[in-house]
Amino acid sequence: MELLQSLENTNEWKSFGKRYLQIEEFIRFAKAAGIYDCTLEELEEYECNRWMFPAARLVMPEMYARSFWAAQVSGKSFEFDDKFLPFHQLNFAMRYPESSLDVLTGCDLRHPIDCAWGVVEGLERPRDKEYLPRESYAVIPDENEREICCLTALHFYHYWQIYELYWVRRIHKGMYKDNVPMPIGEFEGGNGCIVHSLDAISYFQHLCQSRLKPILATVSPDLDGWIELDPSQQTLLEQKAHQDALDSLQIYKLSEADLYTVLKQLMSLHNAYVKSERIRLAEALQKDIWRTVQFIQSAFNIPTDQIAECAGRIGGYTQNYLELLFPDRRKEARCQAIKILRSLAKEYNNKAPTYAMPDNEIDALLNWIETTDLAWFEYVVVELNATHLILHSWHTAASFLYLKSLASFPESLIKTLILLNGDSTTRNNLQNQRNPGMGTVICLMFRNLTPSILGSYQSIGQGYWEAKTVAEFTQNSAHLIPLISAASSDEVYLGVNLALATLVRNFTSHLVVEDPQLLQGRYVKCVRAILAAVFAVWRAARSKGWV
Repeated sequence: MELLQSLENTNEWKSFGKRYLQIEEFIRFAKAAGIYDCTLEELEEYECNRWMFPAARLVMPEMYARSFWAAQVSGKSFEFDDKFLPFHQLNFAMRYPESSLDVLTGCDLRHPIDCAWGVVEGLERPRDKEYLPRESYAVIPDENEREICCLTALHFYHYWQIYELYWVRRIHKGMYKDNVPMPIGEFEGGNGCIVHSLDAISYFQHLCQSRLKPILATVSPDLDGWIELDPSQQTLLEQKAHQDALDSLQIYKLSEADLYTVLKQLMSLHNAYVKSERIRLAEALQKDIWRTVQFIQSAFNIPTDQIAECAGRIGGYTQNYLELLFPDRRKEARCQAIKILRSLAKEYNNKAPTYAMPDNEIDALLNWIETTDLAWFEYVVVELNATHLILHSWHTAASFLYLKSLASFPESLIKTLILLNGDSTTRNNLQNQRNPGMGTVICLMFRNLTPSILGSYQSIGQGYWEAKTVAEFTQNSAHLIPLISAASSDEVYLGVNLALATLVRNFTSHLVVEDPQLLQGRYVKCVRAILAAVFAVWRAARSKGWV
């Protein structure tokens, strides 16, 4: 059975976003998007019935056509009257786009067809013309070879007409008997309908890509293969995009309200595709929804979160639909991290009420680390929790790697607190250390505090917080873990957790171990110890007035 691969992983994906596709390209792209068995005859039927039209048609003048096809058939040189030069340039640009597009348009950023409307004779909008069968666009290049018949017309479709094709098939042909009702009437009408608006968005995106292409040609990728624009280039592109968006709105006579209307229509359409399991169509449409957001953002300088709020909800979802399609990973990580930390803080607060972490302190901790280079803490907390709950073939290795990352955080947090906010004496003490480790920075953090957490940490943990082998880690953790539940005071509870956090930090810093038995029965205790250390460090910094 053929597995359904992502549309982006197909060769036809390169057609996505192209302003005009030759009819064969369009059919291949439609197939890749899950609209199978589309044919020239089917598309001609739709044009005949005025259900769906090609975006453009380029028809050769008869004299030019005879000479052109005679040259193609015989291999002789192609000669034509100079009066056909504008048509010839456009014809060759569309037949051989890789070599002629830039030469034809020059400094004009528009697509050659958009440049040629009303200028080049033979370029037609099929919607404005009487239907003629395809065979009527034919010519016999040589009277002596009447069996040779060559077409004189090229037909073009916009890539986004795959949505229109699906709609026509369903509404007019009775195909796709899905249970979910599709929006009806949105592919018909004037300004503000999906067809008209997607054309405008495509026009705008082509301008943007045309501006970006020569800039990228002057920028060399770094050693990792990435191309990054400098601030002046980025600012210039944003300014030009704003003007291009305004020009596009004027050309297509669209307002801000029109764009929000079509954005909501596209979201409804996407929701219907998803529920109908039209996965590849939904994948393509999601990209076009984002292009619509970019259009609105460029035209009106509106932040994307505000656009999401204005676009609103679709299909009974409780969240703005754009946020479902394009989640803010950092915002999501923070929200999930808060839930996890608040849950884990309950036991901690019962055991260490003097150093308790109420909800507002957890918020304050995350607010502060987001101003530093430590914001990755939220991501690691979330991923570590998810990895622990979802078993897979790499579960043990992944759990160890996330634990390794989390275990380094208390040490990094202490160093950052001291260097950014600590008193001058402590800061100097840290800077004078050649290679301060976890134990050293804990001593700097908790010295001179009452109750004496540092004293408990040193008396209980001494000799148990170093481990360079699995055997040492197993032995030392087996000694420390029972002491946590047996702790009779704040300082003992925090001291033991700090000792276990130090042990995990020192052990994981030396190696990565894929041993299913190693952390079994210890993993949660190790995680809780590390987070208890984080909470204690934050509360200690609070008491010192560092934050």
